[in-house]
Amino acid sequence: RRKGEGVWNVEWKSTEGRTNWENGFSRLYIQPLLQNLDDRLQQASRLVDNDERLSKTPVYLVLCEDTTPSDHLSLANVIELPEMWQYRPSVSLEHMSRCFVEHQAEHTMLKMFLDNAIILSAMCQLSDIVHLITLLRTRYHRNIDMTEALTMKIAEFLKSLPEGPQRDKFDVLVKRFGSTWTNIRPLLLQQDNIRQPKDVGPTIDAQNTSLYHLLPMKENATVMSCMTAVVLFLVRKNN
Repeated sequence: RRKGEGVWNVEWKSTEGRTNWENGFSRLYIQPLLQNLDDRLQQASRLVDNDERLSKTPVYLVLCEDTTPSDHLSLANVIELPEMWQYRPSVSLEHMSRCFVEHQAEHTMLKMFLDNAIILSAMCQLSDIVHLITLLRTRYHRNIDMTEALTMKIAEFLKSLPEGPQRDKFDVLVKRFGSTWTNIRPLLLQQDNIRQPKDVGPTIDAQNTSLYHLLPMKENATVMSCMTAVVLFLVRKNN
């Protein structure tokens, strides 16, 4: 009779029969696999370590920083030597800036990007600026009294909003615009074709800056708002 033949001749319709079948299956096939499992895993690990097809690949050597035989050392493949990666310096913005200053003549494209870093960073905020404009227009149904806008401070406007996600969103967007204004203002002062907002310093102080400066106005409006100046500047730079 074949091994375990009696185990399978059970009545599956009863709980006792199914339990006997499960116990028999476990005893014949599962338990033998679990015996000496630690020894088997260690043996498998040794086989993997000793398999040169796996342990001698260039990627494996770089990851493990393994020692390269002397006969393989060459300046021609220096970037592939694991030993070189052991002494790699940490990459930082300061390190990149120093290297660029030393070799800027060789990297004209990088110099162009760095010269316009502030503008490029501000352009990344355009989506938030448009979002803030949209929320303000929705809040005032695209119509706000100019006298109210000039007299109401940003802090008063934020305080008038109900507490919750709406006020938090406005607060975040206003702070981001304030940061963009601080970065862009020195460049705006150099522009002859964009009127400068009056009575606004390097930073937008929510306590003292009127809500008017967060609103998009016509270019020929009597008072130029910070929002209008920033958007005009970025759009013209982008074009």
